[in-house]
Amino acid sequence: MQKQWVLSLDGTEYVIQYQGSKLSGTIKMLINGEYSEYTPTLVRKVGMFAKLDIADKDVVIKISLNGKEANLIVDGLDINNQEQAQINTRPELSFNKVNRNALLQRKVKTGLGSYLTFVVFTYVNLVLVMLNADLSFPFSATVPQIPLIFGQILYEAQGMSIFYVTGIIIALILASGYLLLFFLSRKRVVPIWITIGFIIIDTIVMFLVSLDDIGSILVDLAFHIWVIVSMINLLRSRIELNRITREELAKPGILGNQM
Repeated sequence: MQKQWVLSLDGTEYVIQYQGSKLSGTIKMLINGEYSEYTPTLVRKVGMFAKLDIADKDVVIKISLNGKEANLIVDGLDINNQEQAQINTRPELSFNKVNRNALLQRKVKTGLGSYLTFVVFTYVNLVLVMLNADLSFPFSATVPQIPLIFGQILYEAQGMSIFYVTGIIIALILASGYLLLFFLSRKRVVPIWITIGFIIIDTIVMFLVSLDDIGSILVDLAFHIWVIVSMINLLRSRIELNRITREELAKPGILGNQM
């Protein structure tokens, strides 16, 4: 779904185009031909909202919960059905606040991108284990590999494929849990907390199963710590971004007209 609005804000014309959303949940926008991405804030039973960086104007895009409708709200006024609007707004956000919002958007995008890479390499390593390859990537989860390795060992020892198949299924379920948390973390804070907890547990397990040869996991340990720090930064940015967005939505005329 794509949608376009033509606005005149305090005498300056803006062509705002909604281009849809990416797999990561970020909203794709064109503002006067310049491409931008925004991470929306979910408001339960209402929709997803993102504050657009248009000078110091109070411009918010609302995406319906089913993702099929997009409305533009300017200074509390829903202009969804207007092809062109002349709106006089008063500056309410300082330049520093606009920059802060853009910085938080970038941090959220970076954090989600790093975590998605972690998930992808987790699946890649499972394939490498099944192929008995000597190569493995450190930027991945360890726990999903354990049932797969045990399944292989039991299969080779007893010749029963059920052990191998069971190991594969459990490994895929565990890896898919990380993938599910990625999708949930795009718009919500609680899944980020859960993800951090899971990665910490994965780091502890990796350490315990490698007590005999700690040196072999130093690179993996460093990457695990790095992804934990990235997720903590993502959590902080998501909380702050949600706070800023909710403050904007709490202004008279915005949420009041949507609920």
